Amino acid sequence: KDVDYLNSSFEKLKISFREGPLLWGYNTGTEIIIVISKNDKLEEIEAMIGHEIIHREQLKKSDKYMEQTI
Repeated sequence: KDVDYLNSSFEKLKISFREGPLLWGYNTGTEIIIVISKNDKLEEIEAMIGHEIIHREQLKKSDKYMEQTI
């Protein structure tokens, strides 16, 4: 769960990892940002990656996806 390792592994998918309390979101709707701590389990991180990739694809297919989810 090393942040540098994760960043290099997922760079092509535009997923960035940072250290902190468990959190996730987007930067301008294109790059997924996932914040993890040393205590997070690998399964939790994998689930977040999959979950956010699905949302990113939904966002690409709908101009109003963010408005609709709010």
